[in-house]
Amino acid sequence: MNIQQVYIRAYPKHNNSLRNPGSRPMKEFVEGTAIKITMIISEITATCTISIDDPMAAVLVDDVGMTKEADYVYSYVYQTTANHFGEGDWVVTLKATYDGITMLTQDRFSLLDNQRTATS
Repeated sequence: MNIQQVYIRAYPKHNNSLRNPGSRPMKEFVEGTAIKITMIISEITATCTISIDDPMAAVLVDDVGMTKEADYVYSYVYQTTANHFGEGDWVVTLKATYDGITMLTQDRFSLLDNQRTATS
């Protein structure tokens, strides 16, 4: 079993909250954005979970089950708040388990201050 791909994107109605999509290798979102994390695996079905740590290393989502959208595809929507403080990287840990084998991967994103970006 392999984790084929991981996507971190703004949820469709919040797409305008994505900033600088090509300027940095890490995704940046504005605070208050709903973020959809999608994982594609090489098995039709598995047990898939997600954990999310904020920049202060506080665990905000701890080994929560992901939603199976289709064969091979699992997702989770995380709603950020508009008043998160602390600059730095958010760490997303994804885990897929199938037939006694567990695969892990991590990805990162950052949140921009809603006040400084002056979003409307």
